[in-house]
Amino acid sequence: MHHSMWNLAETPITLIYDSAFASLANLRSLNLADTLFTDLNDDVLEPLTGLETLDLSGSMIENVYDFAFEYMANLQTL
Repeated sequence: MHHSMWNLAETPITLIYDSAFASLANLRSLNLADTLFTDLNDDVLEPLTGLETLDLSGSMIENVYDFAFEYMANLQTL
């Protein structure tokens, strides 16, 4: 898939599985603002190597694992 942006803001997401973004290496922008998930583990964002913008504003995140952003060399806006 060749999506450049996904907007999942204000959706009732409570959990993001490790494989959720597996086929989205070319994604440039991801909006997860105002979502309900509480954990951002190391493997969830790993496939998003091309991501430049990630919006987590207003989300209910309580735990961000140590290497959650390790593979996001292109990330410019968080």
